[in-house]
Amino acid sequence: MIRPYPERNEAVVSAEYYPSGALRSLMLSKEILIDTPLGPLVPNYVYDDARKKYAPGVVFYESGALKSLRLLNVTEVPTPLGKKLPAEKLSFYENGALKRLFPLDGRLSGFWSEKDERKLLSPIPLKLSFGAFNILASGIAFYPEGSIRSVTLWPGENLSLPLSSGMVKVGAGFSLYPQGMLQSVEPKVPVKVETPLGPMEAFDPEALGVCADSNSLGFSPEGKVVKLKALVILEYLKGGGQLVIKPFSKPHPLDDARVLHRPLSFVFSPTKVTVSRDLLGEGPYCLELCSKLTLRPYIAHRLARITIK
Repeated sequence: MIRPYPERNEAVVSAEYYPSGALRSLMLSKEILIDTPLGPLVPNYVYDDARKKYAPGVVFYESGALKSLRLLNVTEVPTPLGKKLPAEKLSFYENGALKRLFPLDGRLSGFWSEKDERKLLSPIPLKLSFGAFNILASGIAFYPEGSIRSVTLWPGENLSLPLSSGMVKVGAGFSLYPQGMLQSVEPKVPVKVETPLGPMEAFDPEALGVCADSNSLGFSPEGKVVKLKALVILEYLKGGGQLVIKPFSKPHPLDDARVLHRPLSFVFSPTKVTVSRDLLGEGPYCLELCSKLTLRPYIAHRLARITIK
């Protein structure tokens, strides 16, 4: 529901409300200061700029707590890291803790490209448990208590992180445990890792890369692989039968010349592995870790109808 905001505040153009009547968001036309957990900040009220998004400058939870804020300009704000970082958009937990920080929030169009936006970006220095980095990030997420939850990289950013098996080139980004250990990473290229099924090349060729909160290659706090995606074929011998689980391919919905190859998803427990494919109506396969499980390479055809035998 959207209706004009009460006339007592002429800086507000319109407001959106929850069904309960609580204020959901505000569109502004003049400069005002908003009290936030990070101090007073100026939300965006300019919409005739080529890179400004036409979206509410202020969003609230139904409880009335501040949920997100689009800023008029990139502003240095205090963070749980003990230092200020540049931000153009912020989101908060309902208790007021910083949830996400976006260094830039520009609108890409024919008048403003990703290349134009990148020129405005500055590297963010981050000191992590496994090294210090200067990172071009599109977003940083925090746990409620203040530690980093994930870092989403700017498209095309080059970053390598250390694994027990060597360095991995990072695609979308990486996530951390609250204590700071590496929790998951999105490989930019296939990376060989040791798993309960033996060495495997972890890689999701169709990773979306929008957010790095949860990625295709995951680790335990001790650094052991607990999940991954891989283009392999799994064979399972049971009694006199054989179960073969293969990736599947399908035409790209937007490009007839491309084919999407969907990897198998593996989740490991101490005694079992759960294998799944991204197919509607097909449940995951929970199998005992034993010598009856074997892997073999998957050869990607241009288009193939692959079914489980």
